[in-house]
Amino acid sequence: MPVFMQPTLPIGAKPNRLAPFLRPVLLKNIVSGVVALEGNLNSPIPLSNIDALVNIADSAPLSVLRIQNAVIDAPSFSDSLKPFSNTIREIHLENVSISGQFNRIHLPNISVFVLKLVIPESEWDHMQPYQEAIRVHSYLFFDPIEGQDWEMKDVTNLASSVEILYEVHGFTFLQVSRRQDELSIYVPYCDEILKNTKVPFRKLSLAACSVSKMSIPENLEYLNFFDVDIQDGHISEILAKTRSLRYLFLDLSNVALDVADLPKALISLSLGTLNLTNSGYTPATVFPDLITLSFGFNHVTPKVYDNFENIFPHITQAAAIGWQAANYKFLETCLNSRIASIVIEDFDRNGTTQTGMREIEEMLRSLDILKTDINFMLMLPTNGDRYVGFPLTKSMGHAYRYTLLGWYRFLSVTAYNLAEKYII
Repeated sequence: MPVFMQPTLPIGAKPNRLAPFLRPVLLKNIVSGVVALEGNLNSPIPLSNIDALVNIADSAPLSVLRIQNAVIDAPSFSDSLKPFSNTIREIHLENVSISGQFNRIHLPNISVFVLKLVIPESEWDHMQPYQEAIRVHSYLFFDPIEGQDWEMKDVTNLASSVEILYEVHGFTFLQVSRRQDELSIYVPYCDEILKNTKVPFRKLSLAACSVSKMSIPENLEYLNFFDVDIQDGHISEILAKTRSLRYLFLDLSNVALDVADLPKALISLSLGTLNLTNSGYTPATVFPDLITLSFGFNHVTPKVYDNFENIFPHITQAAAIGWQAANYKFLETCLNSRIASIVIEDFDRNGTTQTGMREIEEMLRSLDILKTDINFMLMLPTNGDRYVGFPLTKSMGHAYRYTLLGWYRFLSVTAYNLAEKYII
């Protein structure tokens, strides 16, 4: 992410040359072709062009442009970039709102493009228009090859391998990073983008879209599905061809998955809303490298718990989130397996007939975790034989939820905290 330096004015800068940008503007680090402009968060600056800024920094070609907290007049702004089209390498527009439509511009050396949009509160619950291909393409107003426009289906194949981050109200709708070998798509036409990706990514995150099993590459090491519909098959068919997966996050409602269908090379596994079954323990169902396991809002068949230590022999961190998953059976299993760190969020403490309830409640009371505490953490100290524990505040519990269920790939912490009921 772009880092803004402490505010400094360039030597010799004249205040009257800042007139087009109003008083809240701070000029910073206008050296070596880097120009940064920041308005007040509560009073975004109106911005139509960058001429005055660049005139101050005319000692070096403009290479990096960073603008934060501004209202941008799109047509004038994009036109003002044309004189610097051959030197601009990075454009960062953060916490900005857009007026009008950008004119497309040839930027042959662009390598980083960041756009984080601010939208009116009245549109927070209706962001689908900001996911539409035509609109997203208009916001990504650069053309790496002169005279050659590109379509959204080819966004991962741009000639200069542009690093792209497109956010709206904190929701990451698109992120393309060849440096990190990572692709994140939260738009309905994700399948079209994947089918046209010439060089597959090793890390893939998809949310709220429909995809063909044939579009998912085989060489993945990280996979994150949130509310993804598989058009022509079952998630197990995708997992069968991605056996080198090391990190897996699946949040798929109304889907059942057997333990045997999970890739055995996993280091971290997070399962949300889907039902986990176990057709029977065999040596082939052992996960020797798995150390982190998270369940969220899902049902886990008793057979999984019955063979838990055999299937997951090396778990050091476990979490259960939501009353369907966070129950006495899960906690009892983790305690019996001597798992070092256990996070419980929204614990179901009303199941009077649940297995192990009495013993667990006695232990929790001994740790000053009251009956009213539904969020808590237990830890087994190194070389210790007794657990220690403490309650978690609601915000702390939701912070674990945000991270452990993989939601961090699709929205910012701020957007998550603003979301009603903490759902995407």
